[in-house]
Amino acid sequence: MNFIKRAWQNVIFKKGRSFLLIIVMTVIMIFIMAGLLIRNAAITTVNNTKQQVDASVTLSANRDQAFKKMSASASSDAPSTTATRPKLTMPSVKLKDVTAISKLSGLANYNVSVTTSANASSIKAITTSSSSSNSGGMMGGGPGGNAESSTSTGDLQITGVLNTATLSDFKDNTSKITKGRALNSSDKNTSNVVIESELAKENSLKVGDTIKVKASTTGKKAYTLKVVGIYKTSQSSGGMGPQQTDPANVIYTAYTLAKQIKGQTGKVDSATFTLSDPTKKNSFVKAAKKIINTKKFTVTADDSTYQSLKQSMQKMASFANKI
Repeated sequence: MNFIKRAWQNVIFKKGRSFLLIIVMTVIMIFIMAGLLIRNAAITTVNNTKQQVDASVTLSANRDQAFKKMSASASSDAPSTTATRPKLTMPSVKLKDVTAISKLSGLANYNVSVTTSANASSIKAITTSSSSSNSGGMMGGGPGGNAESSTSTGDLQITGVLNTATLSDFKDNTSKITKGRALNSSDKNTSNVVIESELAKENSLKVGDTIKVKASTTGKKAYTLKVVGIYKTSQSSGGMGPQQTDPANVIYTAYTLAKQIKGQTGKVDSATFTLSDPTKKNSFVKAAKKIINTKKFTVTADDSTYQSLKQSMQKMASFANKI
């Protein structure tokens, strides 16, 4: 016990040195505690990011294989003219494959997409012009118009989905529902649609109204659609190209209705799967590839947002470790 007494006397007799030692040790401990707190916060943020940031996997036609097939067809034929030139054919995704992939583990939600065109019948489509003086004009089918004279590509873009809320435009607020509601899985096999606010304004449409469009590819059949929601988009038109390229002319429907208008059965254009855990991306893609025909279709993953945030958090954790 004598050494404890001598140590205490040394601290009391040399107050200046003892005070400085206490300050130095306090500062060191504060730095260590701050470093640990920052490191733990960074680790917690990375773990939370895994749950909050989306990582999506898209199932679509394999464009590379389609181009190779077109090139092979062109090389095997005689010198082609414009009329006989080979066309790029993109296969449609089978719904049964989408259903099978949707049952894989680690999936938060999924969506399907079917895109086609239609001609306005009871309404007028917004006309896009490169001239600023004519940018607000309209033309197309409707009362006083001639729907039959519209081009075969149609003046309205019909985008069929399973749920509009999971679309990138609505998730990043490029498009917002301003009246009514969004489309969801309950709208399957219905004629419910969501239209853009400019199209609604120019045709004096409101939620609950009905509109008529004519298919541009399947025998010009007419369809009666019910407006259940109106959205506003911040996208601007380039002022060139077909009317259907104007964002105001995009009508969202259930994918089942878009398939009817397009004349497509049992297939969709593409499917997007949102993962609940971005770190499971590789295993999900591997499992999905076992379901599809990889010669016709491809599965691509996008977790760029998660990776960028993850790198930032890892740098912060590394800084805390150095402290």
